[in-house]
Order: sequence, then C-alpha cells, then structure tokens
Amino acid sequence: MAAAGTESAVTVYYDGLPLKTAKPSEGAPCTGCGLCCLLQPCLLSVEIFGKQDACPALVELADRYSCGLVTAPQDFVPAGEMRQAAEAKEWGWQALAQTFGKLLGAGRGCDASD
Repeated sequence: MAAAGTESAVTVYYDGLPLKTAKPSEGAPCTGCGLCCLLQPCLLSVEIFGKQDACPALVELADRYSCGLVTAPQDFVPAGEMRQAAEAKEWGWQALAQTFGKLLGAGRGCDASD
C-alpha cells in the first residue's frame, strides 16, 4: 500500500498513445481523451486525409488531446484549393478553424458511443 499522498496514477494506452483522461459518457462534455479520433476518424478527417485507422490531426496537449484541424489547421490542411483560400486572407486560418469546429460539433459533448 502506498503512503498517503504518494498514490501513482495508472496510465492507460490505446494503440501506443497514453490516454490523458477517462472517456466521458456519450453526450457529456468532452474530456479530450482522444478515443473518438483514434477509433473512428470523423468524416472531415476522411475527406481531408483519406480513410485511415486513426486521425493524423489528433494533437497531444499537456493534459488532453485536441483536434489539430480546429486548433492549428495551417499545420494539417494539405496543399490545394482549401489551403490557398485560407492563406489568401489574413483571417483565413481563423475562419477555417471556426468552420471545422462547427462541422465537428466542438463544444456539444462526447459523440463516441459508450
């Protein structure tokens, strides 16, 4: 038994990536666990990157995972019309990030089934 205050957290891994937080119940606020992006990339990811096992835009932050298409689309959007349009305006990347967030339902809660 560990001494008081010395308990160690158990790190859970999925496909080699440590899960930062527990998966919330479907519909509950997102915790940034990343399972949705690891298990079944969204339609936006499939449209941009093609069908893959895990989304390549899954970004690891200090305490959670996030969608790189929302937080830093300039790092993930490949060459082509979408990138050219975003770079054409000073506010283009910000507008694209907001649009991606709305398309993905950011802020609406966990959409991964339990």
